[in-house]
Amino acid sequence: MFSQIVNPITNKKVNITSKTGKKVLNNYINIQSGGSISWSNRDHFYSHGGFGTRQRSDAEISALRMLNVHYNGPEGFLHNYTGFWSNPGRRYDYFGIWDRVWIEGYGREEGYYEHKFMPKSLNEFIRYFISQTYYINDLVNAFIRIIELRFLDSKQRSQLDGETQVFRVHNNIILGMVEAFWTLTEQNTDKRMWLNGIDFLEISRATTTLKYWKNVSVGLTSSIINYQLPPPEPSLYGEEEELIVGFDGMSLQ
Repeated sequence: MFSQIVNPITNKKVNITSKTGKKVLNNYINIQSGGSISWSNRDHFYSHGGFGTRQRSDAEISALRMLNVHYNGPEGFLHNYTGFWSNPGRRYDYFGIWDRVWIEGYGREEGYYEHKFMPKSLNEFIRYFISQTYYINDLVNAFIRIIELRFLDSKQRSQLDGETQVFRVHNNIILGMVEAFWTLTEQNTDKRMWLNGIDFLEISRATTTLKYWKNVSVGLTSSIINYQLPPPEPSLYGEEEELIVGFDGMSLQ
């Protein structure tokens, strides 16, 4: 277990239990697990980094734009980005919408309208989106693509030394995103079967009709854990058919 991390600003090692160390570590985790996404008042959400990271980040930005999510924080690094995806039922101060709100006056003072930032949860964004349109296929496909890319990133991280915490954050985001996907498809449960396009993830028709996310999370967690397992050595199993059979148990039932 490491106890120090390099501060990229000073290029010096700092203790991870210190205030600066915790900030550097959290930034690292968010960049690695949340993707290289930043915010500017001119360009709004934008991605940067290598091709693999940008591919996932661009997919997430596409979903954020479809949902009309705005960020009310300092330019650059996104605060609470992983939390916004991991906990779709929770509001985070930095993510929401700008709205015209009526402010009541005090005493004899007249009320007035004010342009105010209103924090919203991911599920609230999704439910508003559904209420405004019957066509949700583009957003459904965007979520599936993000979940798939998160699976691939999570599998890669699980095979790297020292990436345990990032790996765990990836899994939390996957669980949160599928929970949000359940919200998105609550009136179109057949679209939940589209998740079967992701390798090694199989969802039965009975599972798609489950209303409460808690009934699905256990099976999904099992699939995520199994998905991280490196492929067995051919010498141990002999035939490719046996390897395929080994993945058949990773289903949501």
